[in-house]
Amino acid sequence: MPTYKQLLGLSNCAVYAILRAGKNFGLNPDLILNEMADIVANEADTLFSYTDLHIEGSDVKAVTESFKKSVLEIGFCQKINIVEAGDGKVVIDIGDSVFAPAIRHLRGKDLQSLVPDPAIAVLYAAINLFAKKTGSITDVKYIPEENIDRYTITLEG
Repeated sequence: MPTYKQLLGLSNCAVYAILRAGKNFGLNPDLILNEMADIVANEADTLFSYTDLHIEGSDVKAVTESFKKSVLEIGFCQKINIVEAGDGKVVIDIGDSVFAPAIRHLRGKDLQSLVPDPAIAVLYAAINLFAKKTGSITDVKYIPEENIDRYTITLEG
């Protein structure tokens, strides 16, 4: 049976290959990021059943706080800071996720290269599923001194 480390390595290889393929096809990283979020949101019931994530709440702030607590508990991410969470916008810092090796490899030397972490797709899906809000990921900035990505989700509805 494979070890956790082996599975994590294989998962990072898969995430890297999928994201790199999209870039090689000339897809804009913003488009890839938003499409990932939409796919997870549309299939959240099924996809969440594969995880130990326990996200709940009926408003954006509660869902975002529940997401933070759950991903930290299971070790999906090591750093999460909610900068803002309201009906119109979520700004969140995410760092050291399980997919950090793939993201670092894709980013390479271009520290401001937009490289989507799958964790943000999970948050968007949870907001869509539980708070009944739609929107899009409108900004991401890498903050190298903290080794985090700051994502902005602009919400509608």
